[in-house]
Amino acid sequence: MTRLAFVFLFVSLALAATGCTSLTKGGDVGTFKIGDRAQVGWLIYNVIDTQWDVKLGLGPAPRIPKSRFFIVNMTVVNSGPTDQTIPTFNLVDDQGESHPELDNGENVPDWMGVVRKVRPAESFQGNIVFDVPPKHYRLKLTEESEQKYAWIEIPLDFGVPPPTADQPSDAIPAGPASKR
Repeated sequence: MTRLAFVFLFVSLALAATGCTSLTKGGDVGTFKIGDRAQVGWLIYNVIDTQWDVKLGLGPAPRIPKSRFFIVNMTVVNSGPTDQTIPTFNLVDDQGESHPELDNGENVPDWMGVVRKVRPAESFQGNIVFDVPPKHYRLKLTEESEQKYAWIEIPLDFGVPPPTADQPSDAIPAGPASKR
């Protein structure tokens, strides 16, 4: 009986240690594509669309970026029992450099703002904006405590369709750099 108690105690401690490790370290929930549902903690993210812009606004004084404006349209749903704060977003390039979203939404349609709270069972939709050079990125999604995170793969795409087998690549017309 002592040996059985020892085995039970050892297994219980091993399971408890494994459970505690996963709670304290948090971790990577996975990598998703644009349009996929990505749940991180109580928040469920869905990146709907992206676009590149060389300026924001019309008229004599449009807003001009240092590189290019990258606008991400998304929804965030709170599946939890309490209000949740939507954390700041970051783009991470292939070299590991992180680029935080801009805190100025001037001329950004449907800008999500900087302080974002979503109530239980409600959704929040809008745009976030970055000033970054055009290249491949991953958008980092986190939950309020930022212990868990997921990635949205953001391919470099300017809205030009890829060539098809029956159409040579030089026959595809150049698309606009922006949808707006």
